[in-house]
This record gives sequence, structure tokens and C-alpha cells, in this order.
Amino acid sequence: MKNYPYISIVVCSYNEEKILNRCIGALLQQKYPNDKYEIILIDDGSTDQTADICRKAVKLNNRKSPMITYVLIEHSGLSVGRNTGIFMSKGDVVAFIDGDAVANEHWLSEIAKAVDGDDKIGVVGGKIEILNKESWFATFIHWIHYYMEDKNGNEIIPVIGTNMAFRKQVFEKVGGFFEQFISRGDEHSFIDIKVLSYFMQNVTRSAVVYHERPQSFRTWFNERFYNGHEYALVHHISRRRQNSNVKLNSYVAFRVLCFSFPFLLFAGIFFNLPVITVVGLACLACFVYRSFWRDNIFIKAKVLKREYGLLRSIFLLPVTLAVVGIGKMYDDYGFLRGFWKYRNTQITDTISGDRIETVLRND
Repeated sequence: MKNYPYISIVVCSYNEEKILNRCIGALLQQKYPNDKYEIILIDDGSTDQTADICRKAVKLNNRKSPMITYVLIEHSGLSVGRNTGIFMSKGDVVAFIDGDAVANEHWLSEIAKAVDGDDKIGVVGGKIEILNKESWFATFIHWIHYYMEDKNGNEIIPVIGTNMAFRKQVFEKVGGFFEQFISRGDEHSFIDIKVLSYFMQNVTRSAVVYHERPQSFRTWFNERFYNGHEYALVHHISRRRQNSNVKLNSYVAFRVLCFSFPFLLFAGIFFNLPVITVVGLACLACFVYRSFWRDNIFIKAKVLKREYGLLRSIFLLPVTLAVVGIGKMYDDYGFLRGFWKYRNTQITDTISGDRIETVLRND
């Protein structure tokens, strides 16, 4: 590559002491000119050892490139952290990674290649690999949920918050992330509603970040709940920004139907109410369509067979159906809770340093 754009890496962390050292270490080992990138560590008011890890990294890298900046903000959520990182950034490109993820050594160079030569490309997403491969459940959930491929067997690379980059001019054009998001979901609404009206999106399989997956059923179901909860905010923002109420209200009604089927079926059968039973069966059909048919359970079965072999995949398929199905129920429950919570929420997207409490640099 002839031209190396200056890249600002924004690392958003909240209580990430477990992985943060590895995250920072990998960023310092990038195969990219040291004077062509900076690392901005955003501490969202952590209560563990995150602050100590960040301060130590700044101290150890004293007056060396790349420059490391530690920024402590009052606990405000992921989107505020990202907007604070944008406010502090100096780069032509702003790349985001979470404090519980580890980038491969070519991450920055591959991001630079993906934006090089076409000013219309405003956002780039990279590939996510599993970090905690030693966990059986984490590996299993990676293949049946996070990993996606099309009918032809080609991997689908979505733009995920822990591995994405934007040209700085994107934020100058459309503003920042929606600041009501606390832990997840903000990049999807930001890109779909604001960015793609002016810029193109690109993905690269070569810019790889390793991220932890849930290691237990409980962690997985909790994640599904909070995913649905935050997606309700995506829905709320879409209503405010796009005003397509018929489509969006239909979506809410569909999720209510999917969530209601076990309660309606139980009531209909237990109290011998045929009409309620029929409605419950119709809701069950909606749930099966959304959870398995639309998400193509046949592709998941093919992935299981490829990764685990025929005999183990036959055993794992019923487990997959149960884990995915219950996960969808938790997702719907979280969505309905969030829908009620966010119904009157005012939306902000300010790029500012208003929440900054401490700034520490190695210059």
C-alpha cells in the first residue's frame, strides 16, 4: 500500500479486565506504521481493574508511537463511549474494537485496503472469529448463531461493532451514534438510518477480530434478552426517523404473536377453549417461521454436519432447535420489555466530550 491513512482506534471498555491486556497488546503489534495510528482507550466508568490496565499501558508506552490516550468518562453506555472516542480522534479513519476482543496483526492494514481508492466507501466491517475456542458451548453457539453463510456456502460478513471502521467524514456528515444505547445494537441503526443514505458499505474477510462467545446457557439467554431489549430501541429510533408506522407496528404485532404461542396454547388446551387453541397454533406457526424457516435451519444443519460430522450433528440438531428457540423467546421478551421502556425516549447523537472526567496521554 502506497498511502497509509492515519487511523484512530477506539477501544470501548466497561469492566473488561479479563481480556483488555491482550486487546491492547495486539493493537501495539499491528503490521502497520506506528506513526500512522493512535489508540484511544475509553473507560466507561469501570469498577474493576480496567482503569489500572489502561493507565499502565499509557505509562509503559511513554513517548512512543503509536500514541495511547486513556479517557475516563462517567458511566453512560457504549454509544456515548464511541462518540467520545470520535471526539478525541485525529485520524482520517476511525476503527472500533471492544475491550473484550483481540485483533489479528493485519487488522489495520486490511481495513486501510478496504477503504483505499473509493471515497464513496464510508464504513467497513471485518470478520469475527471465536476467541474462547476451549469452551464447548461457546464454539457450539458460534456455529449455530453467530456464524452465517448463504445457500451457496459463502460466509456472510455483517458489520459488527467490535470490528468496524468509518471514514472520519462520515461523522462530519451525519453526526454520531444514537446515545441511548447502553451495550449493543447501536451500529445497525446508525448505519442503516444515517450512513447508507450518503456512503457505501464494504466488508473484508482479512480484517479479523477474535471475540468471546457465551460460555453457558445462562449467559446466552441473558445475551438474547438484552439483544431484544436494545433492538426495541432500534425500532423506536426507526419510528422517529423514518415514520413508516404501518410496517413497524406490524413488526411489533408479529413479535407479540411469536412470544404468545405457549401461553395461548396452554390456556386453550387446559381450559378447553378451541378458539384460543387455534390462535395459539397460528402463533406457533409464526414462531416456527421466524425462528427456524426464515433463519434457515437447513443451513445451520449443514454447518453442524461440516464442523461436527454426521453422527454428532444428528445428536446436536435437537439441541440446536431448543437453544435457538428458547433464545428467540428471551429475545422477544426483552424486545417487549424494551418497547415499553423506550416508548417515549428522546433520541440524541451528540459527538462531544461532555462526559469526560480524565484524559491521560503518553506524549
